[in-house]
Amino acid sequence: MKTEVVLNLKEEPSLPVEAENIVPENFKGKSIEEIYSIPLLLGNREMKIKDFFKAAITSTANEGAGAASFVKLHLKGDLSRFKNLGHGMAEGEMEIAGSVGFHAGSIMRGGTLMVEGDAGDWLGAHMIGGRISVSGSAGSYIGSGYLGEKEGMTGGTILIKGNAGRAVGARMKGGLIAVGGDCEELLGYGMLNGTIIAAGKAGIRAGANMKKGTIILLEAAELSPLFYYNCTYEPTFWRLFYKDLKSRGLSIPKYCESAAFKRYRGDANEGGDGEVLVCQTA
Repeated sequence: MKTEVVLNLKEEPSLPVEAENIVPENFKGKSIEEIYSIPLLLGNREMKIKDFFKAAITSTANEGAGAASFVKLHLKGDLSRFKNLGHGMAEGEMEIAGSVGFHAGSIMRGGTLMVEGDAGDWLGAHMIGGRISVSGSAGSYIGSGYLGEKEGMTGGTILIKGNAGRAVGARMKGGLIAVGGDCEELLGYGMLNGTIIAAGKAGIRAGANMKKGTIILLEAAELSPLFYYNCTYEPTFWRLFYKDLKSRGLSIPKYCESAAFKRYRGDANEGGDGEVLVCQTA
């Protein structure tokens, strides 16, 4: 059974809203009255979906015998003050026609979160699985671990068509982050594993304190002296990455498709097992 639910924002709230209950699995099999009763927090006041949104169940289709129940949420409006949208979601789809606040997709385990606007800090923090795509720009600490935690995201994919803030992928341990625009400083800080691709400019100290993993830079960048040149080669996996990212709408120059990359190893203070690949045409 496939169900589509639309939530139209009535007006922008006066305070940030804790919206971790807005995930597809919480809408499965619910009537409009039950949807309106889903709790949210405005500051320290308990509110409900009905206080912020006009809801509608637009379609319910039978996908055939034995098919799993599936919910797709459509959220419309500027949700910049809504925090934790998609927090911990494990299935289904969320499509947001607007911007979202902090912690969207945090601890996400499965499903798809699509944002047709900008996203705040901590997008996909501690992500485990699933896919997040942002058509605009995103804030800092994308896919990172919260302060005091030893590791960030361990799986899944985050695609950002615009720019990103500082410390993207800090302490990430797995998965993929791809940014179509520029990134600020400390890209991949303390990285433990996984892959980060930056199509635009990278800020200073990219890869600082990284232990393992791969950072792919499509524009020239000033690396720390703790990264040392290893070789120049054409990675066999890069063309697959290129075609996939282009098909998803990321702006990657055509000349990068068959380019060679300079490979640097580091951070030497952390054992030197991480790698930064810099597009040679850059």
